[in-house]
Amino acid sequence: QKRYEYEGAMYYAEGNYDLALKSYTSLIELNKGINSFESVINNADYFAFIGRVNNDQGKPSAALDAFTNAAKTYRSNYDTLNWAKVQNDMAYSHYKLANYSKCMSYTDSAMQKLLLINDFNNAGYSKSLQGSCYWELGKYDSAVVAHKESIVLRKKASNFSGQAHSWKSIGELYLLS
Repeated sequence: QKRYEYEGAMYYAEGNYDLALKSYTSLIELNKGINSFESVINNADYFAFIGRVNNDQGKPSAALDAFTNAAKTYRSNYDTLNWAKVQNDMAYSHYKLANYSKCMSYTDSAMQKLLLINDFNNAGYSKSLQGSCYWELGKYDSAVVAHKESIVLRKKASNFSGQAHSWKSIGELYLLS
């Protein structure tokens, strides 16, 4: 297990994402054979990582496949935090695919869970992503409201860069009007 994990991490650090994903895929297959509780949870984490790498590489459809596997495991094991985070990741994939209604549906679901466990930072990310969807749909007033709500949530989490992102988005929206 450690061999594939270290190998994947080294390839990722080198920027060799295809080989990193190949190593993590081999690790997932090995863990499926072990089938312990720990290996199942680890696989969910690896699937989430693979999804994020695919999103970063401009492959949101491939990312959704990996995120779906992670979400199923987190949900069935009552891991609310990671389930909600993966829903935000899935929302971002849908955003990149210009499927804004699905994006907002996933962010709504994630935000509800995140607020229940007082994760204001990730809930603020959900709201900011909704603001970006409204922007793309030409609903600028709604985008401003969503980004302002994101700022409030991220302020509670002391996330200054997240607040700055939403302030920047609001500024850009005002330039359009």
